[in-house]
Amino acid sequence: MSLPKVTLYQKLGKGAEGALHFARIMNQLIYADDREMGREVITSSDASGDYKGVDLVSIEKIPYNNRKQYIGYQFKFFPSPLNADQRKEIKKSLEKAIEKFPDMHQWVLVVPESFNKADSEWFQKLAKEYENPNEIRISDHFVISPPGEKKYVNVSYIGHVGIANMMLKHPDIGEQYYDEIAEKRSGNLVLTKVSVDTENTNWQRISGYNAFSIRPYYDDNKKSNELIFDFQFINNSDFIYHLHQINVIIENVWTKLKGISLDEILISIGTVEFQLDFTKKVNTIDLSKILGGPLIFKPKSSKRFNLHLLKFAKDCPGNMAELKFEFDFNNMKVMSDIIGLDFLK
Repeated sequence: MSLPKVTLYQKLGKGAEGALHFARIMNQLIYADDREMGREVITSSDASGDYKGVDLVSIEKIPYNNRKQYIGYQFKFFPSPLNADQRKEIKKSLEKAIEKFPDMHQWVLVVPESFNKADSEWFQKLAKEYENPNEIRISDHFVISPPGEKKYVNVSYIGHVGIANMMLKHPDIGEQYYDEIAEKRSGNLVLTKVSVDTENTNWQRISGYNAFSIRPYYDDNKKSNELIFDFQFINNSDFIYHLHQINVIIENVWTKLKGISLDEILISIGTVEFQLDFTKKVNTIDLSKILGGPLIFKPKSSKRFNLHLLKFAKDCPGNMAELKFEFDFNNMKVMSDIIGLDFLK
């Protein structure tokens, strides 16, 4: 679906109340998004204020060593265009974060509206002042600054487009603020989200994509490379639906040359285990044979369950794959989007 056009600045109340509401939404949204990418997230409560000079800290492990990359998020409830005082406040917040958080590698400003041309040019100039000319780039996602270079930090921002994209990726949050997201989730029976278990495995979501990869951390050997999908449905109708089978459709498998690779929770009712046959394009999971009967989706309720594809990375003939899922109910079918998978072999 297309991005919502109305910004949170237009939707929320102005002044301190709007700023507080914006901060709460961003804490919830960025926490959900960064956790899905395998990052540790530390949020500051409304009472405690800034933590290390920022509003939220995200910690990402760097492959093949024991170092960590610290990302500081700063929330500013400013519209665009920015006035002179707002620009000064942004720069002051950046300098404060660098002083209080010397280990910070990246500083991300989060504002409710996208910058216009003048604001973009000003912000790019500001970011350039803090670039480290000696940093080491080991991939598109991981950049390491040499020890002792404390005054340098990567500076970026998230505006309306970035926020709206996160809302679409996490519709359970987005539907609270955008009717168009809620409408997408309406209907008799809707597959609201497909994800991968990033908490208990070495899989992580690739930033900006509907795809997942195995993170090659030496210190995460205790975690599994097994692939466990997480499906969330909502039944908005007055009817009972029975899920009889799931068809796992292998859209594509290929090999790619790789260098250094890089307040409410819906609880899962359990995990279905299945081992794919890669000689078949469509693998059918008969729930009656595995569970003794179909999964029952009661009216006006949500349901969440996991699908563990046993030995997926080991058995797959390539190191890149695309899957999609077809859920066969008694009188209808629900199809997922294509999910990209990238893993070491």
